[in-house]
Amino acid sequence: MSKNKRDKDINNVISTGITVTSNNIVERVFLISPIIGDKLKSLRNLKKFTLGEVANRSGFSAQAISLCERAKRMPSPNMLLVLAKIYDYSEEELFKYREETIIDSVERYGQEAPVSVLNEYEILMNARENSYPLSESSPSLIKEDQGSGYIVEKKIPKEYLDLGAEPATEEELQMAKAYLLALRSIKSEK
Repeated sequence: MSKNKRDKDINNVISTGITVTSNNIVERVFLISPIIGDKLKSLRNLKKFTLGEVANRSGFSAQAISLCERAKRMPSPNMLLVLAKIYDYSEEELFKYREETIIDSVERYGQEAPVSVLNEYEILMNARENSYPLSESSPSLIKEDQGSGYIVEKKIPKEYLDLGAEPATEEELQMAKAYLLALRSIKSEK
C-alpha cells in the first residue's frame, strides 16, 4: 500500500482508535493530540528548514520528526531539548506544549491514547497534586523579579532536594538534566 493511501486511511480513524484499510486490514492507530506537533512544525517553518535539514542538524531521522509533527508519535524529552536549540526556542516552553499534549490526549481519547502517554499523564497529575497551589497565602511561594520588571511566581514542591546554602553550578544542573533524561528513557524502555 502506498504511503499516501495509508495516510488517507489513517485519517479515516473512527473514535475507537481502530481503522479499517481498503484491504479490510484492521490497524491500531495511536491517538495523540496535535498540540506539540503543530508547534514543532510551525517552528520549523518559521526557520524555513526542511525535514532533511532538521534531521541533519539534530541526529534524528526525518521520518521521526515528521511523525512527531503529524501527531503520530510523542517527541521524547531528549528530542525536544535538541529541537529547542535548533529552533532557538525555549526548552521550558516546548515542555509545556508537551504537557498540554499529554493532558489533551488523555482528555480526548481516554484509554485509546498510547500507554506511554497514559503513564506520563499519571506522573504529571501526581506531580501537580504534590505541589502547593499558587496563592498569596502559600508560604512556599517564591516571587522573583526577572529583571524585566515582571514578577514571576513559582511553586515549590512539598518535598524538594535541599542542596544547602550553595546553589548548584551550571555543570551540576546539566549533569542532573542528563541523569533525569537517562532515567526517563530507561523507564520508557521497560
